[in-house]
Amino acid sequence: DTVGEAILVAKDEDDVDELIDEYFKSSPEPIESKLSSEPALRVHTLATIATGHVRTEEELFEFFGRTFFAHQSPVDELRGKVEDVLAFLQREDFLQPRDGTLRATFFGRRTSDLYIDPLSAVKMRAALEDDREGDFYHLWAACSTPDMPKLYLRRGDYTWVEDKITAEAMTFPVEDYEFMMAEVKTATLFQDWTDERSEDEVTKKFGIGPGDIRRIVDQGVWLMYAMAELGKIFNKKKVMPLTRLMIRIQYGIKEELLDLVQLRGVGRVRARALFGRGLKTLRDLQKANPGDLARIPAIGPALATKITEQLHGKAAMKKLAGQAELGEFG
Repeated sequence: DTVGEAILVAKDEDDVDELIDEYFKSSPEPIESKLSSEPALRVHTLATIATGHVRTEEELFEFFGRTFFAHQSPVDELRGKVEDVLAFLQREDFLQPRDGTLRATFFGRRTSDLYIDPLSAVKMRAALEDDREGDFYHLWAACSTPDMPKLYLRRGDYTWVEDKITAEAMTFPVEDYEFMMAEVKTATLFQDWTDERSEDEVTKKFGIGPGDIRRIVDQGVWLMYAMAELGKIFNKKKVMPLTRLMIRIQYGIKEELLDLVQLRGVGRVRARALFGRGLKTLRDLQKANPGDLARIPAIGPALATKITEQLHGKAAMKKLAGQAELGEFG
């Protein structure tokens, strides 16, 4: 598009002059191509090759030569950055040059499909090939990727984060100790969330708002999904534990509630209410009296009816037989 339109709405007449000064009379702010950042360049280089848009290095240079990044950068700088990214992608087995052409490996294509930074995929591969198990190790692995925003360390965080590192008895790669501590702090948020800590507890402990929890959780779900998908390539035995952990992050629940959150309309609070009444599985609920369900706090008559409807028919039989994929939850 050559023309863009925007509408400014002033709160009152006094606000008009301020908006005119800020948006019409001020100098334009400089803009910079996102491709100038190495993570973005890694993602787009791999995607361009994996989707078959280019087949050779020269075609790749020509492609990037038509971008805003090329307009802002000297030719040698552009070529140098692209060559560095290509070397990384080949070294880490995302690309396999053949007869003068660039071809993505299966690992490269899957990483591109997942739309994660190839460096994140490298870190996930290392975690998948590692013999270590346990939720916290894999939470930390996801939090160590460039795709996961890290929580800032406040003055009061250092002691408890160091205690956490000691308690987990894990060996963490240390390139930047404070950065690693931020990764551990972020992983601990996920651990607390999946231990069913309340929003109030999480916001106070980590110094964030409720909206931040949702944003971080959504990213965590996506990265755990990506790790489980890469597990199908590098370590199939970790796929199911990672998938279960992904669902626990999504709902903020302990392992024991996984069965109950398969039901539409049932999240962490309602699942815990059902579990507290001894209704711990879908089979328990199928046997329950709808009237008794309706009297449970947080359930009520309308949801009790919907739960009962979900627990009958072919789809319910499939779930109850244990044949449903965990990816069908929700």
